[in-house]
Amino acid sequence: EMALKVRDGIIEFEQDTLAREKIIYSDTILSFLVLTLARQKNRLDVVDFGGSLGTNFFQNRKILRNLGGIPFSWNIVERPVLADLGCRNFSTAELRFFTDIEQAAQSRADPIDAFLFSGSFQYLPDPPAFLDRLIAMGANILAFDRLLTSPALHHQPYIQRPDPEVYYRASYPVWCFSLTAFIENLTRKGFHLVEHFTPHPNATLNHCGMIFIRKD
Repeated sequence: EMALKVRDGIIEFEQDTLAREKIIYSDTILSFLVLTLARQKNRLDVVDFGGSLGTNFFQNRKILRNLGGIPFSWNIVERPVLADLGCRNFSTAELRFFTDIEQAAQSRADPIDAFLFSGSFQYLPDPPAFLDRLIAMGANILAFDRLLTSPALHHQPYIQRPDPEVYYRASYPVWCFSLTAFIENLTRKGFHLVEHFTPHPNATLNHCGMIFIRKD
């Protein structure tokens, strides 16, 4: 219901089931869009993993629709139940929904090489293996927003329990990534770190942003 209100312009922005009076822009996502457009030049095609019913798309739709006529496509990969809801209620020529990366890739004549994870990568069951799939498919730009990291030497699993008075009652596994190991892994795979966005640099556990580009 809240996502429909955002779609129809009744409320300005929604994230993690919370309505906002003003859009809260992400430095990571805005930078990702600029870098992607610079590489793709006459188009903007991205894959948004775990993009719900278009949260990141609607967050940036004012900017996307003022790119001077440059065509864009925002492709969300989500769980089947959300992808189905998205297809039925939110899908347009600009915003599309898929249940897996292969389906998203096969839907276009040109390969999509820009991938965004916004608060979703740490919830994958095997993040390194999934990353290898993207790289094998030709990923050139990888953006991670609200990525849970720590100064530890190794990645560590936790159980997350959202505050039920603010969000909802639930518990689920989440990865906390070693910042050093995360960057070193992608560096070994041929990527360089463009920028590391850290809102709380002195915090032990940090929801940060990072953008990587494949080395030429």
